[in-house]
This record gives sequence, C-alpha cells and structure tokens, in this order.
Amino acid sequence: VPDGVMSPADIAGHLTHADRMLLDLPATRFKGKDLGLARQKVVASRSEYDDLVAELEDLGAKRSDFIRGLTDADLRTFIRFEAIAGKGEMDLGAMLHRYLDHECHHRGALSVYLRSYEAGF
Repeated sequence: VPDGVMSPADIAGHLTHADRMLLDLPATRFKGKDLGLARQKVVASRSEYDDLVAELEDLGAKRSDFIRGLTDADLRTFIRFEAIAGKGEMDLGAMLHRYLDHECHHRGALSVYLRSYEAGF
C-alpha cells in the first residue's frame, strides 16, 4: 500500500469506528470527526484480520437492527456533528443517508483491494 493510502485494515478499522459512532447517536446526539488515516490500524497476523472481519460482521448485524428499529420520530431527531468542513446539525435521517454513502465509498475501496489481490497485483 503506498504511503498516505489507507490499507484494507485501515479501512476496516475506520468502518468499525464509524459503526460504533452510529450506534451511539441516540445516546450522544453528536457525531464527532472520524478521519480515516493511513497506518491507523496495523494488523500483523491472519488471526487479527479474522477478528477484524468478525467485528465488522457483528457491527453490521447490530447496525441493521438499529436501522430497522428507527421510528419516523427518531429520523427527525437532530444530531450535531463535526466534519472536515466544520460543525453543523442535521436530522438523523439525513445523517443516516450520509453514513451509508460513506460506507459504500469505503467498501468500494475494499472491493478494489480484494480484486487486485486476487489478480496478483
């Protein structure tokens, strides 16, 4: 992985952190900055990767249950946030939409990594 680029482990760690922040929103009503950085998550063995994948799967199931359990009133609840562009506020429905876009972006990058590994690049 080139310098300054998130590795598959960095991306997976970033996604697990984002999932935890999402699941905490009903209690915190705040989403802090979550910068995904290169060399943030170092994985040295296959078992550590297996643990990371298991954590992603577990959080994915919890996230699905969380989203299914939201009511219309929940989706209208305002959430304060910090982002690279500054601070703001939006309803949970809009925040959820942005969150899912964010996840698609990073899962797409993971897909590219996995396909390049399969191809021997």
